[in-house]
Amino acid sequence: KNDYPITVLRGHSISEVIVSSREIGFTGIGEPDIILALADEGVERRKNTIRQAKTDCLIVREKGVSLPETAARIITFDSNVLGISNTQRALTAVSLLVKHQSTLDMEMLRLGLKYRFTGELREKTMGLVERIASISD
Repeated sequence: KNDYPITVLRGHSISEVIVSSREIGFTGIGEPDIILALADEGVERRKNTIRQAKTDCLIVREKGVSLPETAARIITFDSNVLGISNTQRALTAVSLLVKHQSTLDMEMLRLGLKYRFTGELREKTMGLVERIASISD
């Protein structure tokens, strides 16, 4: 489920994804297990959800994105230090997510990228994922 304003490349952009081995009957997310926080605008729209997140929730955020007080576990990355462009931040966050929790694994991510991308773009994308996976904590 996506939520974004009608203006192009401005304001918040929120996507909610449910991954389940069982049939999904209701697509609302009350208590997320994972939050990727890449911009203040999206955090502002979901600040109550972040505030109420439990200790077993993982938040992967871009350095400089302000979060409200939360009990969730937070992993912060810095695109500038990693040499990652703005267009690669979401993939970087997903790569870190895969590295730090077990819902998705690296093989699932690789398979999804192989399905989605081809040629040089696939190689570049896979290279970024492998580079993030190899970074020590």
